Amino acid sequence: MVSLFTKIPVELAFDVVRHRLELWTDISSRTKLSVNGICQCLKICLNATHLHFRGDNYQHIFGTAMGSPISAVIANRVMEDLETRALNTFISGLKFWKRYVDDTFVLLKQDMLTDFF
Repeated sequence: MVSLFTKIPVELAFDVVRHRLELWTDISSRTKLSVNGICQCLKICLNATHLHFRGDNYQHIFGTAMGSPISAVIANRVMEDLETRALNTFISGLKFWKRYVDDTFVLLKQDMLTDFF
């Protein structure tokens, strides 16, 4: 089993979330925190990757931390961002696209397969 959560670079995750927050025009009606304030909190959460195992202390140094409640949300946002950018560069031909976490089901004409990849 491969964990998507631990493969998401923290800086990429941070950039994706910051961009998403900056697009919200009604953020002030949702929270009293500014985009910068939310991002500061997010950086703390994404970098709080210390763990204790068999008497030793470790720090997870790449990707979002496995077991962190925010990791699944962040991984989904990053996948959504990558998916949107990728699909916007593909001219046409997709009959169906569905994603669940990091798995996709796609229907397209066979002669478009190379262009799609």
